[in-house]
Amino acid sequence: SAPLPDLRRYTLTSRATDMIEDTILWMTLHPEIAADGRVGVVGVSFAGGLALVAAGRPRLAGKITALFALGAHADLPRVIRYLCLADEAPKTLKPPHDYGVVLMLRSSIPRLVPPEQVGPLDAAVVTFLDASSAESTDPRASARLFEEARSAELALPEPARGLMHAVNTRDVPGLGRALAPFAEAIGGDSALSPARSPATSTPVFLLHGADDNVIPPSEAPLLADYLSSHGNPRVTTLLTPLLTHADAQPSAGAGDMWRLISFWTEMWRTFER
Repeated sequence: SAPLPDLRRYTLTSRATDMIEDTILWMTLHPEIAADGRVGVVGVSFAGGLALVAAGRPRLAGKITALFALGAHADLPRVIRYLCLADEAPKTLKPPHDYGVVLMLRSSIPRLVPPEQVGPLDAAVVTFLDASSAESTDPRASARLFEEARSAELALPEPARGLMHAVNTRDVPGLGRALAPFAEAIGGDSALSPARSPATSTPVFLLHGADDNVIPPSEAPLLADYLSSHGNPRVTTLLTPLLTHADAQPSAGAGDMWRLISFWTEMWRTFER
């Protein structure tokens, strides 16, 4: 299966949520995929939040056995403010990763540069994000793409060049100052945040890295509280040091390992019902 086009190109859109809803519904209508007309749903990172929004829509009522979200968000503007190092972000959280703030920059480019600079800056930012995505899986391709992003910076006029320089130098505070005023404009659409949408009643399993610095771990309990307070009695949450954002960590205590095993066991039993 192919990734959703908007998410693949690093954009969070209401269309992506609609496509998740349509995909789940399509699967439930095919007995060779969903014998009883229901499917399990897995969403990772921001797609986990969008999947939760889709799951709460009337067309999917009773069609999902359970939903597992890894490193998902509850409220997108709040996550953007964290990524921008805004004052309201809890000081106990890890400093944000540059990947997250650059991801949000892409949605703000038309607000930050003249129209003729939007396309070239957007292409350069996508090159940087492609390089970041390949960093752990294909270091050689990643290095080549990072070099392309630096070259693209030099071809840009101001103010696009200054923004791309902040991207290439991983200047999170500088990018944050530029983006923070637009947090609500970028992410305020209710289709982008579970905590701004009707809550699903399907069993939900929320797994989040304790040191996640793309979507902070504070989102998991806030998301669980929102779902529970809006009528979902079956929400299971685990914050674990065995994960960062969506990557495994090799070392942790036996207690943490056992809690993760118990979480997986309960989740798979629910998915199989």
